[in-house]
Amino acid sequence: MRAALIALLLAGASAFAEIPQAGLAVWWRADRGVTTVGDLVTSWESGDRIGGLATAVGESQPRLVDDAVNGHDAVRFDAGASTYLDGPSRFPVNSDYTIYVVLRLNNTAPAGNIIGGTSRTLWMGSSDKPRVLHAGDFGNQAVSDVGIGVGSFAVVRVVYKLAENVATIHVNNVLGAGESYVPVNNDPKIFLGAYQASNFLSADIAEVAIYGRALAPLEVQEADIELHNRYGIVRAPDPEPPVIAFDVVPKPLALYAEGQDMVCSGTVVDGAVRKLSVELDSAGKRAGSWQFDVRTTPRFSFQRTLQPGLHAYTLRFITEDNVGRDTVHSVDEIVCGEVIAIEGQSNSIFPDATLPVSPWARTFGSNFGQAASDTTFKRSVATDGGGGANVGGIGMYLQNAFATEFQRPTCVINGGVGGTRIEQHFPNGQNRLDRTTIYGSWAYRLKQSGLAPYVRLLIWYQGESNGGGDRYGELFDKLYREWREELPNLERIIVIQIRPGCGGTQHAKLRHDQMELGNGRYPDVYVHAAAGLPGHDGCHYTPAGYQTLGRQLMDIIKANRASLGDGFTGTAPVIQQATADVRSDGTVVTLTFSRTSALRFTTDTAAGGEIRYSKDAFFLNGEQTEHPSSAIAKGNTVELRVPSGVSVSSVSYVPDTQYPGTDAVFQGPWLVTDAGIGALTFYNVAVTTTSVAADARVNTSHPRVMRAGDELAVDPTASPSAIWDVQGSLVALVPATDGSILVPSLPPGVYVVRGGKGRWFTVVP
Repeated sequence: MRAALIALLLAGASAFAEIPQAGLAVWWRADRGVTTVGDLVTSWESGDRIGGLATAVGESQPRLVDDAVNGHDAVRFDAGASTYLDGPSRFPVNSDYTIYVVLRLNNTAPAGNIIGGTSRTLWMGSSDKPRVLHAGDFGNQAVSDVGIGVGSFAVVRVVYKLAENVATIHVNNVLGAGESYVPVNNDPKIFLGAYQASNFLSADIAEVAIYGRALAPLEVQEADIELHNRYGIVRAPDPEPPVIAFDVVPKPLALYAEGQDMVCSGTVVDGAVRKLSVELDSAGKRAGSWQFDVRTTPRFSFQRTLQPGLHAYTLRFITEDNVGRDTVHSVDEIVCGEVIAIEGQSNSIFPDATLPVSPWARTFGSNFGQAASDTTFKRSVATDGGGGANVGGIGMYLQNAFATEFQRPTCVINGGVGGTRIEQHFPNGQNRLDRTTIYGSWAYRLKQSGLAPYVRLLIWYQGESNGGGDRYGELFDKLYREWREELPNLERIIVIQIRPGCGGTQHAKLRHDQMELGNGRYPDVYVHAAAGLPGHDGCHYTPAGYQTLGRQLMDIIKANRASLGDGFTGTAPVIQQATADVRSDGTVVTLTFSRTSALRFTTDTAAGGEIRYSKDAFFLNGEQTEHPSSAIAKGNTVELRVPSGVSVSSVSYVPDTQYPGTDAVFQGPWLVTDAGIGALTFYNVAVTTTSVAADARVNTSHPRVMRAGDELAVDPTASPSAIWDVQGSLVALVPATDGSILVPSLPPGVYVVRGGKGRWFTVVP
């Protein structure tokens, strides 16, 4: 049947010698419609009344080469002479399209733009491999793996489908790029031999045809055969039709989650086949087999639950006909294990090329991939900061650890994208699977892999690009609801609290908002600290940092599986309360932490031209320059000493980004557990006064015993002055005049007027 069809097409090509006409936007042939002065081309007219004139002026004129290929002429473009033709604005926009170009590449050094525009081009990229660019998006091109060579004519075919935003490229009917994501084209301009009237081409072009639609398979075959016949160019044969048409079949390198069935179904389309046998092997042993008599019905289906562990399965499909048996399809390296989801910005996907690559580590599709066809399982890597099979240093560490410690293969689907705010991770409300969005690309991969219902763990490392005024808790709440909808069986979300470094402003407050996510607001959210990790460069980490974090995450995961809860000693300490003991020689603020019984500080740190001590990690009353005089760790507490006369209403741990007054990013000292786990940083935690020593209530160096109406000296820059009681409650705001206030009517007791350093006083009847 196929041979007869090809013979018919060849006969048709010989009789009519034309390609399909329907939908042609422009069509140039060098053996017609070319106007020259001598051999210099001044214009090239689109054929058969289709319309579209390409012109050249002066030194930009290409040359006409007679009898360039199989008796047909070609137009020679010379990048060295900057020759090109300025064409019409007739390239299809917001549409499917098909391109045919018959050309001979003469030099690969130039950029090699064949059919360019202002933001769109079919070009060579200084190689012999064609590629398609839309919307100036060089990060999302279709690039052929098959080259056209230099010095010989070839037929290049490009088909773009708008619905999937994918382009395919064939060279002499050999697939070079299959359904690669390319954004929509909105550029109608055409230059022949240039892009943006520059970036030229060194090649001979014999024919160009651009359709405003995707040609049907028979039309492609018709056009192919005509062009290859016309120019005497060998055409690769079409692929043989399949013996089996699969509805569902495992993919190579596929990971099935524990408890997930491997499902397969299809139809045997070769009528000569009498029997289909399917064999499932693992480690050289038969793990399952199925037989189908396809003479009765060509349809077949089966399913099997795989056993998790460090062993791979091979699935073979064997047909039997009158000639014998033949393995017509096989799928190798199928595994069963666990799936981990990761989301965030650059630290969630940052590479660590020093890590070994586990043979049991998988991912699915490409990180922030946007092609509908990007639906294959791949071996995980952590060599680049995004794209392709990259899962990031954290993801790669966890995959290696799951294999060695849990004896489980894993599939990590990482949706992290560098430099992004939390809002950029929200789904498109009209289309959750919009692959042009970060969320849609990630969710599409989860859905197409079949693993979304089996995700139990999600890791979120994001926040650097947001600021303290962004209501991070509200934004996280929206994203949390989306995750719960996407991943119905999610058990644990680990949020990594960021540390000082690159990004937005007011990060002390933002980090506090992140800490609050784990304070019972969500039953499945645990917040872990990046504070204290080694190898921080002010934004990212050396391998030591990512591997230390990976180890800490594994400890959390193992404890969670052992039902130890969030309070075990491997988790990040979190502030519980801050209390003040007011004494005559100063105040002692005691910070009490949960999740630990042994706190310590890392060593003093040289930064910003000074030695930084443990006290420099804390600041008082929201002022990042106001530090305690000392900070000492004792058990699960930290004692901050505050000089006499300084009142304390709140305490914070770790500044926004830099040591105050410097450009140096804060790098410690850090408060950590005896195992080196950093405590969660916090901001403006209220200090409650629990006791005031008797001899601290009256200081004879100042008029501290007061009655209503007495004059009290205050900070002259603070007006109104705030008066607080010893429980930390605001009781009055009093206007100040010339550096003093009149004491209002207050119940007898001890008070402090806040402003600058603050002044204690006692009210008597």
